[in-house]
Amino acid sequence: LGADNVVASSDNDSMLANEKSMDLILNTIPTGHNWSAYQGLLKKGGKQCLLGIHSGFAAAMVANQIRRFSFTDCTVVNSMIGGIKNTEEVLALCAKNNIYPEVEVIPVAKLNEVYTMLDAANDSGKRYVLDIEKTL
Repeated sequence: LGADNVVASSDNDSMLANEKSMDLILNTIPTGHNWSAYQGLLKKGGKQCLLGIHSGFAAAMVANQIRRFSFTDCTVVNSMIGGIKNTEEVLALCAKNNIYPEVEVIPVAKLNEVYTMLDAANDSGKRYVLDIEKTL
């Protein structure tokens, strides 16, 4: 898939070798887990995004509030979705009622440009999809 590196969280040597090497961690583990074990992988100012709501959600939000008063510059955020079952229900409802998002497929080379736009605002609600097949 074009990855430059793989970090095996079950391998302590791999975790240590990749300390402070990442800007962003998209944590897709769908159950409660020790998400704080991944914080050491983040560079100064890095973010870990927990995708989905699970038992680690509340702890991550508390940790993020504590971070404001500590010496770390790394943030934990959450996508605030309700998990696979809830996502499937919403998708089925949208399909039944012909509700579709506005989507723009973009080449990977435009990723930074899109991030800059999204940081400013996304008033239109448009969703951007990377065209991996044609651009990598």
